[in-house]
Amino acid sequence: MASLKQRWNGIKSAFAIDWNNEGGSVAGGGVDAVDQTGKRRSVGGNLRGLDDEIGDAKRKKITLTSRNVSRNFEVAAWMIRKHLDFVALHSFKMRTGNDVFDREVESFVGWWARPENFSVDGRHTMQKSIRLAEAGRVGAGDHFFIKLASGKVQSIEGDRVKTPTDGRRSGAGDFDKERTFNGIETRPNGGPKRYALHGRNRGGGLDFSKWAQARNVISHGFFDRVDQVRGLSPVIASLNRFQDTYEGFDYAHARAKVAQLFGIVFTREATSQGFGQVTGEDTTGDGNNDRYSTSLGTKNWLLDMNPGEDAKFLENKTPAPEFQQFSAMMIKVALKSLDLPYSFFDESVGNFFGNKAAITLYLQSCRDKRADVQQLLKRLTLWRLRLAIEDGDIVLPREVTTFDHIKFEWLPAGVPWFDPRDVRGDVDAIKAGLTTRTEVRANRFGDDWEENVAKQLQKEEATIDRLGINVTMETPPIDPNLEAEADSDPRSKTAVDSDPE
Repeated sequence: MASLKQRWNGIKSAFAIDWNNEGGSVAGGGVDAVDQTGKRRSVGGNLRGLDDEIGDAKRKKITLTSRNVSRNFEVAAWMIRKHLDFVALHSFKMRTGNDVFDREVESFVGWWARPENFSVDGRHTMQKSIRLAEAGRVGAGDHFFIKLASGKVQSIEGDRVKTPTDGRRSGAGDFDKERTFNGIETRPNGGPKRYALHGRNRGGGLDFSKWAQARNVISHGFFDRVDQVRGLSPVIASLNRFQDTYEGFDYAHARAKVAQLFGIVFTREATSQGFGQVTGEDTTGDGNNDRYSTSLGTKNWLLDMNPGEDAKFLENKTPAPEFQQFSAMMIKVALKSLDLPYSFFDESVGNFFGNKAAITLYLQSCRDKRADVQQLLKRLTLWRLRLAIEDGDIVLPREVTTFDHIKFEWLPAGVPWFDPRDVRGDVDAIKAGLTTRTEVRANRFGDDWEENVAKQLQKEEATIDRLGINVTMETPPIDPNLEAEADSDPRSKTAVDSDPE
């Protein structure tokens, strides 16, 4: 019988665990993340820049996979649309304090945002173009806008910027190949110098078009590292998950179809002549005893069974509950690539407080993504306003002497109240001096309280006084017992997922 110490040493050896660094190969103790000793796959390779690790060929595969998944799998397409709903939509508001000038600029931006005035092809409004740009960086990692002298922009999808395969043969000329990363030639300080733009041909390939100087290009992408030149989407982490889940759904659906091709099993007790007698009758005159024959038509039917006989349907319970739970888990994990909570996908999960916590945390994660979109809009707006001032379309008031005096902001779309407790919470915060009506209106509806509420209230009150009508605005208080019952309702939870998200 082996001693306890010998058995413990055997366990450590089997799992390749060196708890006390007995091998003595690492000074100061072992580091499990790098001293694998056979426990898991070791990560090899050199430390390189992200643009060297993921070149044009890999970027092409990523873009193809992303487009294929979002085109064919409903969950992936929904995830991107939901991300765009929270991140892409913004509204413009001037903040100089000069009402006349603010209205003039807001009117000009509204005119510029029209399809024929914003996009060189006249297809999309500014709002739609920004949404498409955000969708582009989600799928391909980044998206580009080319600023034109006409004040319009040309939208360039990310895959159309790539390193020319042969500079002289393709017409791209000479360029610094050592400083060119995935179609962007950089300066010694790492900043972009010019972009290699390509056009699509009818055969599905890309042909070099021209070099665009960096001063005329606005880039919109996801960046995780300081020396990164091209954007890289976080959705990459979920592409395998979505592909596997999509295929699993197809297989489960096919199996469910096969399961519907049911059959009937007839049984009878064994006889003295042995098991397997059929009926003992020959009603057709062919010399053989009759066999059961059933036709399942569109009308009601019944089986006239003999004593001791039985008939039942073949049944295949599919898809199995385990498959459904596993698929839900894979979807939940994949949604995290864009920080989306699972309760957005399955609204029956959780209760009010759990869903409230989920959306609060999600909005916190949206801040950085919205800041990227706001920066894109700010750069576009400043460029267009400069052209408008130079052309005389906008006349600056005396107090505005520099561009720093032209104060404006792009307000992200708000999240409306979906429960009376949200309204009470905002009212209490205003009363306590923790927020303002302007902030609440911006957070809930993405617009300005003074313009969209205060002035409209003033008009309504004037109309009520002029007409001499009585408008009652009081609402009965909400019974807290009913709230508690709603939060404790077991129907608000599911067996698939019961966490706050």
